[in-house]
Amino acid sequence: MLKVKTYLKEVQGKGIGLFAGEFIPKGVLVSKFEYPDIVIDETKTHGLTKDFINVYTYEKNGNILLDADNSRFINHSESPNLDYDERMELYANRDILEHEELTCNYFDICDWVKRNGLGFETK
Repeated sequence: MLKVKTYLKEVQGKGIGLFAGEFIPKGVLVSKFEYPDIVIDETKTHGLTKDFINVYTYEKNGNILLDADNSRFINHSESPNLDYDERMELYANRDILEHEELTCNYFDICDWVKRNGLGFETK
């Protein structure tokens, strides 16, 4: 879940991006991977609900985890301003100015997801 003020804005060539709604000093926790207490019974889902589940959720140990906030709009960069730690928490790796796009390295996410058995593989 996001821990700082943010907003969404279109980024040419990337779609929608997540932007800092305030100055974020280096080292500040920006997003924490938390599990909301929502139970989804896949056997009772169909149509648009099933499509939603397939796009916005991950599976871990038989549980379905919902990516419920705008952190899903963080775009990739090979020189990101956010870094992941071992708990999948995102921290500012440098001072981030208000209105600057928040970015992370997607390959770091893929490695974390793979190590933690979320059923996602990179090629």
